[in-house]
Amino acid sequence: MPEVTGWLEDRDFSHPQLAAVYRAMTTLDERHAPIDPLTVAWEAQRAPGAPSEQLLAELEQTGMGSTAAYTAEQVLHTAALDRLDAAGHDLRNYGRHPSLAPSALVDHASQALQPTLDDRERIHHADREPELVPSDKEPASAAPCAPAHKVPTPDPEMEM
Repeated sequence: MPEVTGWLEDRDFSHPQLAAVYRAMTTLDERHAPIDPLTVAWEAQRAPGAPSEQLLAELEQTGMGSTAAYTAEQVLHTAALDRLDAAGHDLRNYGRHPSLAPSALVDHASQALQPTLDDRERIHHADREPELVPSDKEPASAAPCAPAHKVPTPDPEMEM
């Protein structure tokens, strides 16, 4: 979860019930609780927009065959393409509006493209190598280094 919570958002999920499952997982992660099918189902059903029993059963049975980061990147890329498509439709509709002044068209176009610029930043952040997450444990203090003593090698005994 630490690999994806910095850039994946629940609005990236196309299905509201999948977004609810992701919110449940992030909530559990914030509490340092276990994230398994039972606790995710319990947490997801406590919140509004709870996923159906069928969806939870499908997620438990199929699971994910890849890492969380890879799956999250796929979700983000799909959401970014959907938002880019929507922005393109908005731009086309603004361009067809006969009474829209050019300056207003530029302003509306800028607003329509803003979500895609945000997605670009999040995709860039997601494509970076995962940062090392500091553990909750405090590192052990280093033992003082004692100078190495040379152990004398024994002389082989001579046989007579």
